Amino acid sequence: MTSFLKVTDPAVTHDKVVSIARSADVGMCLIEDISLSDYYCLPNKLFEYCFAGIPVLASDFPDICSVVTDYKLGLVTSLEIDKLKKAVKEFEKNIIDVSFNICDLQPLCWDEQAKKLLGLYHDVLN
Repeated sequence: MTSFLKVTDPAVTHDKVVSIARSADVGMCLIEDISLSDYYCLPNKLFEYCFAGIPVLASDFPDICSVVTDYKLGLVTSLEIDKLKKAVKEFEKNIIDVSFNICDLQPLCWDEQAKKLLGLYHDVLN
């Protein structure tokens, strides 16, 4: 029996993901709308791309859209073929305004989010 997929490289460790992502031109964070969990997700990949300083093409879901537009990280689109193709063309032509500064992303980093989470736990438990 012949195997068509041969994995020889080890997985990338978490501490190297952002530095490797920096070599990309665009980060794609496209999620299928299969469930409410998918629809309301905020994938780690979205944040890895923005902290790598690369623009993002992401699914047009409420929470993803909010982060991408509020921080000017890139462009959101549906997964319909025509709309996805148009979004990719906009990236190719550099029409989109991707003017974020990594320093402005501080509220999105884990250290800041952990403080909020601990505060919520504190409120619930008291």
